[in-house]
Amino acid sequence: KALLLLGVEPAFDAADAAMVADLVNRYALQFPVFWTGIAGGVLGWALSMNHILVRIGIVLFTANVLGDLLFVQLFGVRGIPLSTTVVLLISVVLVNLAVHRANSLDIRLADWAHAAVPLSLLALSGLLISRFDLGLAPVPDLAGAATAFLLFAAFAGCGLALSLREYRRYRAV
Repeated sequence: KALLLLGVEPAFDAADAAMVADLVNRYALQFPVFWTGIAGGVLGWALSMNHILVRIGIVLFTANVLGDLLFVQLFGVRGIPLSTTVVLLISVVLVNLAVHRANSLDIRLADWAHAAVPLSLLALSGLLISRFDLGLAPVPDLAGAATAFLLFAAFAGCGLALSLREYRRYRAV
């Protein structure tokens, strides 16, 4: 307010804060994809597959640039987090395929299908978050927080229900 009284326009206003909150909400959706890729990346480094990881890095850099250009045209600034998520998905697939081809990891088709289930749930959650404008807000409200919590509970519940058989099989070993 003091800046406005002096006739100085603030550089960061409420609309900017809302845009940043929207981007943070969209970037948050990439964390499960990021965590999914950590194991394959660590295994690749442990196996000294640096030459392959460099090639994958070049592919990812190219995908990031092209994805940013394409998704910014389609979705505006909201396309940048989407591009980052797509790049992370490409990374997960390429790194795990490289480790698999080095005969250091056995990845069955069923394993890929099981991995796709929570990522599909995540994509559905992202669509719901976008459709109903859920997530962080410059001014938090109880209704928004409750809706976001219910969406999280539904996502976690579906993920647990779909993973229960695998969990039981894991515990039996």
